[in-house]
Amino acid sequence: MFAVSMLLSLVILVINVFVIIYLDRLEKTGCACAKDWRRVFAFVFLVLSIAYTVFMTIMTFAVPPSSVGEGARHWLRVAIVAFTFVMSVAAILNVVFSLQYIHRLRDQKCACSRDLTRDVWEILLYIYVAFIAVGLLQALILIITMDRSVTSSFDGWNKGPSSRAVKPASLSSLTRNSIPKSTPKSAANSSSPAKK
Repeated sequence: MFAVSMLLSLVILVINVFVIIYLDRLEKTGCACAKDWRRVFAFVFLVLSIAYTVFMTIMTFAVPPSSVGEGARHWLRVAIVAFTFVMSVAAILNVVFSLQYIHRLRDQKCACSRDLTRDVWEILLYIYVAFIAVGLLQALILIITMDRSVTSSFDGWNKGPSSRAVKPASLSSLTRNSIPKSTPKSAANSSSPAKK
């Protein structure tokens, strides 16, 4: 499973490199119909994404945790979590903006932007859309399941305090149960004088 994940990551990395080269070529060749702020956004995001992937690979395999101090390890973990959150939000925006950009190129019949890389990039973006949709569906199912389990666990509390109140025992019943009953024989023995 790990080998499959690494292979998929490598394939995506290679595709992203080709997309960066493709976007840079559009700029250098002066393709007028391909000029758009979304092209710049996609280019910058892909460069940062590759740098982030390389950095995380180095931190995972090349830098042992024991070589980093406890304080530095804490702040490094905080920085990685924060940057990962930013990159996750940017990745969703990149999918939306990149698909808009590709559709704009198709609608304008931009001849200088026609390339196999653009088609492969579009397919990869739709795969990302499918993964995002599945992830959102799983999150929705998890929220609904948790809501039902929490609701069922508090069903007893919704019946009111009267059903949960414990009826206290009366003092007479406690006294009656705590004092042992004396038998008539033992009472008679205790009332008669001792014989010499």
